Amino acid sequence: MKKIAYLALALLVFISSSTESIAAEYKGKKQTFVVSAYYSPLPGQENYLRRTYDAEIRLNGSGVNGADGSGVFMGMIAAPRNYSFGTKIYIPGLGIGSVHDRGGAIINKKGYDRIDIWMGYGDNGLKRAMQWGMRTIDGVILDNDSAEINLSYSNVGLATLGSRYKAINQPVEKDQQNSEIKKVQLMLKEINYLDAEATGYFGDETEQAIINFQVDHGIIASEKSQVAGIFGPKTRSTLENYTKKNINKKPLPKTPKNSFIKEGLEIGTKDKNVKRLQIVLSELGYYQGDLGGKYDKTTEQAVLDFQLQNKVINSKDSNGAGRYGPKTSSTLNHVLNQKKQKIKNFEKEAKIISFENKKSKKPKQATEVNKPKKPEVKIMTFNAS
Repeated sequence: MKKIAYLALALLVFISSSTESIAAEYKGKKQTFVVSAYYSPLPGQENYLRRTYDAEIRLNGSGVNGADGSGVFMGMIAAPRNYSFGTKIYIPGLGIGSVHDRGGAIINKKGYDRIDIWMGYGDNGLKRAMQWGMRTIDGVILDNDSAEINLSYSNVGLATLGSRYKAINQPVEKDQQNSEIKKVQLMLKEINYLDAEATGYFGDETEQAIINFQVDHGIIASEKSQVAGIFGPKTRSTLENYTKKNINKKPLPKTPKNSFIKEGLEIGTKDKNVKRLQIVLSELGYYQGDLGGKYDKTTEQAVLDFQLQNKVINSKDSNGAGRYGPKTSSTLNHVLNQKKQKIKNFEKEAKIISFENKKSKKPKQATEVNKPKKPEVKIMTFNAS
């Protein structure tokens, strides 16, 4: 045990003295770095971080060139913007590299600077990057152009990657069609994130359903995330686990094709469907505005209140907030069906009275719904089934 401790101490002294000597030789400045690693994916790899080649390049880029246009090479470093291209950095255990790239997460932090080291192409590049991980080191920013780039991967080694990194034969990717995508769509339908048919084609509706699921379950911060809509290992495992837990719960009823209120209503829409929606929401206590059939800010707020109370969305910033789309329509239908079960003779109770003053044609307030005046009353029967 003492022998191991002595060896560790000797190694630390060696690295420290090496850093000191490099700083002195090249008139460099010592700096604490948090160092991560990246690589350039190739088609046909055995392993991928995101399971597929296309998903990998969408996340990291193809990795052919650095931000300054130079081709990738052993020794390329991505550094914050205050590091000019060509700046050389000594990294203990690796050697001297040069800054030729940038990155969204590569920024300055209090007490350290973030840098990223290119680790090669394909499977070996990925394995080196995973083996390196993220390390905090004390390096040197060199102030001497004569320093030669001599960075080596020989001390890094290759990680052994588990099954979660294995490439899949049938990718779950945009504009693809296969049985794997259909399985994902069926799971999304089970938990009411997808209203479209499970055709096995990954189109816009499937992508949006995945994004909504990712946001709701904390996989991404927002739909503007760089990996939004990418069906990677974390999204897959979360979806599979969530579906298993909720598979036996009765799903919300589908909105009938001859739905009383047409879906796809939003700010600016003006038609009879908006008017019907306003009347229904007023009956449920969410809406207090004019029954004029115009989807205005008051209508939007009523829809938003309904969505939040019935857990259609998580917050006012969620995708689809305030819009009467398929999920909101399905939930409204569910709420009305529950009302039907509780109220005897619901069909009679569910008659919606729409006031249309034939003389002025000015819609009256929803508060007047219980004050019918003959013959200016038009009865519209709402079938909640």
